[in-house]
Amino acid sequence: MWKKILAFIVLLFILPLIPQFYTGTPVNAADVVNVTVAVDTVSPEASNETPANLTYINYATPIISINITDALTGVNVDTINMTVNGTVVTINTTAIIDGYHVENTTTTPFPKEQVVNVTVEAYDNAPEPNKMTFNWSFTIDTIDPIVTIDPVTTPTNVSTQTIAGNFTETNIDKIVVKLVFQDASVTETEATLNKIAETYDALVVFVEDGTYNITATAIDNATNTNTSTTIIVYDATSPSVVNETPAANTYTDNTTPTISVDITDALSGVNENTIKMVVEEINVTAETDITPITGGYHVEYTPTTPFAEGQVVNVAIEALDNATNSMAYDWSFMIGTLDAEIKFSISTTSLYQYENIEFSVTVNNTGDFSISPSGWVNISDSSNTIIATLELDPPGTAIQPGSDYTTTAGWNTGSNAIGTYTANVTMYYDGKSVSSTDTFSIVSPPPPPAVGGGISPPIIPPLEVLLKFIQLPVLQEVRPGETVRTKIFIHNPTADDFGELIARISIAGVPEDWVTILPEILSLGSKESKVLDIILTIPADARAGDYKVGIDISNKRIEAENFFILRVNPHPPGYDKPSVTRIVNIDKSRGNTLISLEVKNAGNFVEEVEIIEEIPKELAQTADQIEFSIPPTEILEADPVVKWVIEDLQPYETRTISYRVPVILDEYSAYVYWPVKQTSIIYEKPPELIEVSRISTPELFPGTTEEISIGLRNLDTKPVNLTAKLELPANWGITPDKIVTTIPPRDSSTLSFLVTPPSQAAAGTHTMTLRISYDGREFTVDSTAIVKHPSWIHRFLTYLLELVLALTIIVVVVFIILILRGKFMERGRRRGGVSLLKLKQEMKKR
Repeated sequence: MWKKILAFIVLLFILPLIPQFYTGTPVNAADVVNVTVAVDTVSPEASNETPANLTYINYATPIISINITDALTGVNVDTINMTVNGTVVTINTTAIIDGYHVENTTTTPFPKEQVVNVTVEAYDNAPEPNKMTFNWSFTIDTIDPIVTIDPVTTPTNVSTQTIAGNFTETNIDKIVVKLVFQDASVTETEATLNKIAETYDALVVFVEDGTYNITATAIDNATNTNTSTTIIVYDATSPSVVNETPAANTYTDNTTPTISVDITDALSGVNENTIKMVVEEINVTAETDITPITGGYHVEYTPTTPFAEGQVVNVAIEALDNATNSMAYDWSFMIGTLDAEIKFSISTTSLYQYENIEFSVTVNNTGDFSISPSGWVNISDSSNTIIATLELDPPGTAIQPGSDYTTTAGWNTGSNAIGTYTANVTMYYDGKSVSSTDTFSIVSPPPPPAVGGGISPPIIPPLEVLLKFIQLPVLQEVRPGETVRTKIFIHNPTADDFGELIARISIAGVPEDWVTILPEILSLGSKESKVLDIILTIPADARAGDYKVGIDISNKRIEAENFFILRVNPHPPGYDKPSVTRIVNIDKSRGNTLISLEVKNAGNFVEEVEIIEEIPKELAQTADQIEFSIPPTEILEADPVVKWVIEDLQPYETRTISYRVPVILDEYSAYVYWPVKQTSIIYEKPPELIEVSRISTPELFPGTTEEISIGLRNLDTKPVNLTAKLELPANWGITPDKIVTTIPPRDSSTLSFLVTPPSQAAAGTHTMTLRISYDGREFTVDSTAIVKHPSWIHRFLTYLLELVLALTIIVVVVFIILILRGKFMERGRRRGGVSLLKLKQEMKKR
């Protein structure tokens, strides 16, 4: 019995200890039990406190939370408590891994600026519980910072500006200065803060003229923000001067002309008090009328003392815009007349192709001023197409009134067709011109000299007996003034017993002084071949035509002969266009023909020469049968017609194109009468012939129509037909949509478009594109239009004016009604015949 009692006592002692030392699963009595004892001396851990420690928040009722965990024995949830600013608060706990998420929802808002201190305590489940105490704090900040911008000078022409100001906020984080140009380009700069003085400053840079919106945005540590805004007009461009009258370098018969000019500055405007006009070194500003116009002022002065006849009047104008950019402009005009007469003569009225003709022009000054004329002669064919323009040399010094000047220009007729031509001379001087016209003819030339003579088909080479011409030319084209060398290979086919052949060589068909033969005596052994050089020196005045050059090799026993065609092309010295000459050589040893095209530039740089060659079918059926030294740029037709394009031909440069065909013709006429199919020459691309001298654009307002004026000048020597279009932003109105006009040679023209921005057009600059099309060419010029919105004063005055107008109409209508009513009543009284007084008396009696 006592054993049972003892066992029961031991069991009572052990059972309370089992929850602390046993952490495994239940085991059977038969199993071996291993007991692990957990020792925990570490306090629980705190993490993820919210709001985070030392942070700022901009709301007054935050949810305060934290995670408390203990990985070993866990957290005793009953021991968790939270104190906020010394007061225990109600918490909600949610189990998480190894612990709890603890949360308190603020019900009473904290003050606008309040530092909140939070303390959390908790114990773990160790036998001797470990305590955790965790403190953190955060700041409530629901007040927006206050920021200001110090006044800035505007408009200004200083590109770098310091934007400064003040702020009031203890917990300020930063101030960002944003620069917005024309509501498009944006740059931002963080300002430098002086928290003690509560000031800031930042540098901004204006990159181009325009209106800039500047915003300083203050941001505190709780992300509360506030802004301050100002506008700066940056204008670094001087005022513009347009519409000077009388125009610069013009003439007027009026001895007291009104002198005027428009001074405008589209961005900052013109400072009226700085306008100054000086006429003939006399300050006449006090006598001028200065009238406001869009963007500036119209300045006008009329002299009271007449200017002298022949006087040059000098005018100077000065002004500043409201950004202090200065403008100084001067011009002059003349009092009197400017006139001239010309006499035009031609050295001959009839000449041949490739001959020279001279044009003489005499200018007589019949006006009051000296002139320095310049001009040209346009030569036109029978279809009135200008085929040449000859510049006339200007006089070395100005032509005085009553004097004259004569200048000449020469021209070579070249290959222009036989017919009648017109020469028109135009002389320009100080914006005026005078013209005259005469005619001449190109006639058929005389035949070539007797030594040459025309060559007619068929052209059959002679039979060869004892000597063989192995290689020789068939056609050699040359230009007057050239020297060419042609090689002829001679072969002696006789046997050894015939002996050495010695023979003299002679040339016929051309003048003797054209020819040099090397060697003059030919010595050929049996089966031997030698080269015969024939040097031809063509005089500069040689008549164009075909010459049959005969080659005769003879002695007492033998005579061998052959020939080739020498063609002197009509291309005289001084003729500046490139030419193409053909050389045809046959090679009997190889059984082929070598054709060479020599392109020689006689003067100006040539951008491109295009040569089209149509090869006779007797020589080749397809291009594949031809061996080209320079492959054609393009094979136009397979049977065959080919094209070469030679680019960047320098002055006096020569280039050669050659090709071989595997054929030798027995009859030479196909070689001789084989012209180049086509040669096209493209010189350097000329500059634009139309110049845009000005685009005058006033300030525009949404829904308001204004005129845009465009000045054009024709730099060409003939009239130019053009089409002008002004391309505007979407939804803008324009009248007309295009202008088609003709500008005379060396003259100016002004085009006008009426432009209406839409009522919702944004303020700022807008791009316009002027598109000019003429003679198959086109170019564009971009410009800007400035749209401004009316100021509140302008809108108020407009509203007031409309109100006054409406009231005036109402008063007038009421006044007319009263007058008509009175007339009707008077007419009624007359018809009734009873006066109002009598009617009242009658009523009293009743």
